[in-house]
Amino acid sequence: ALTKLQTISCGGESPWSFVFDSNGDHLVCSNLKSSNLVVFRIETGTGRLDRLTGEDAVREPISLALRSE
Repeated sequence: ALTKLQTISCGGESPWSFVFDSNGDHLVCSNLKSSNLVVFRIETGTGRLDRLTGEDAVREPISLALRSE
């Protein structure tokens, strides 16, 4: 069963897409109407999200994909 851990702002308007990094340490959220990307750190053990400072402006972000190196 799933348990709600928290409610957190997406950091913009109209969250559209999200992606986890390959390590499962971060989540990136795209916000369509505010045209920005916001990055969250995922707390190990609890799964809670902490928003990292700053954001990236991206014109109408629709779909996200991360490249692993």
